[in-house]
Amino acid sequence: MSSPVSRVFITRATGLLGSRLAAARASQWPGEPNGMLVLFAASLSGLAIVSLWKFQHRLGPTFVALFTKEGPLEDLTYMLELIGAALCAVAVWRFSRGKSLFRPTRPARWMFASLALALFAVGMEEINWGQTLLGFGTPEAWKEINHQQETSLHNLLGRNALEWGARAIGVAVALGVIALVFLGMKFPDSLPGEIAPQPALVPLALCIAFASLKQHSEVVELLVAMFFAFYAYRLWALSRPPRP
Repeated sequence: MSSPVSRVFITRATGLLGSRLAAARASQWPGEPNGMLVLFAASLSGLAIVSLWKFQHRLGPTFVALFTKEGPLEDLTYMLELIGAALCAVAVWRFSRGKSLFRPTRPARWMFASLALALFAVGMEEINWGQTLLGFGTPEAWKEINHQQETSLHNLLGRNALEWGARAIGVAVALGVIALVFLGMKFPDSLPGEIAPQPALVPLALCIAFASLKQHSEVVELLVAMFFAFYAYRLWALSRPPRP
């Protein structure tokens, strides 16, 4: 049975979290995804991936197979990245027309466009620019310098460099999310306020940080792709014109 002190702490912490989420929901732009639904979906997704990786061998061969090369979760990674790129691109196009209620400044629109290009490039790298799906051959000269003998650029680096690079990117994304959320809430009319993700995505960012420090780089890549899919969906939702 919990002590009175712990019950008071839990009650106050829950109340504080509830008030923060209520304030964030009240300040939402029209058309923005519901913060509570995003919190539930993003947090549950992040915890599920982290848990599946940790307990895959206890759960059996079916769950181990989820994390194999070119397996279901690697396929999910590139699909989320390409979906995020498409949503970002559509949002930038809509923002440029100036018909949405949320009208980001030009620097913010350029950043969203850069994100769309980056997600597209990373997603195409995941499928070796179509080789994974179409099965075309790799030129012999490229095979000699690509450690997986594929058409990707990132595999020109060594395995250790790729592993630590993915971990560093994961930590950077997590820290960047937390910093932007803080700045966005404190200075909502600034550039960080325009590009800041929803506070509801902070738990997913913490899952990314944990995976970066404790788990395989493939898990980090999937969680980062998942985060940007949620982020891009919000941009797409905010870019819709107001209902008549």
